Amino acid sequence: MSAQNRTVTLALVFVGCLLILAATGGGIFLTFQAAQHPAPLVKSIYGTEGNLWLTMFREPFETVVFLFRDGSVVTFSTHDAATIDAPISMLVDYLKKSGRSLKDCLIVVHNHFTPAGFTMGDESSYGYLKFRGFRGVFGIYYTATGRFLGVSDR
Repeated sequence: MSAQNRTVTLALVFVGCLLILAATGGGIFLTFQAAQHPAPLVKSIYGTEGNLWLTMFREPFETVVFLFRDGSVVTFSTHDAATIDAPISMLVDYLKKSGRSLKDCLIVVHNHFTPAGFTMGDESSYGYLKFRGFRGVFGIYYTATGRFLGVSDR
């Protein structure tokens, strides 16, 4: 074997050893990290997927959904395709009378059938809700596109 071939072979062996050490070192590091924070033993894990909006907005009319911290949901609709024809103050009064506070409301979302953006009524309702203590997410779910547009997304 020539000196040049021997040098190339040694270089390849050296690079191979470095790669093995790097890979093994990473494995040792990961093992060490796992030992520091052991995961609980899990026999099985079960998961489900779904879409809350598809469940809430399956009717051919606008509906508004109030979702609260305790997981409770209150919906309102006047069964109109293009509006919820009721004053927001009336909806808020109902929530208050039922023992709910807008401070505990996480999200208020209603549906539109076309992606027309926030209407003047939407803007007014959001302002009223904020005035009454709402600090959650306010938005529109577009049933035609499956897209959610929140106030902060505009």
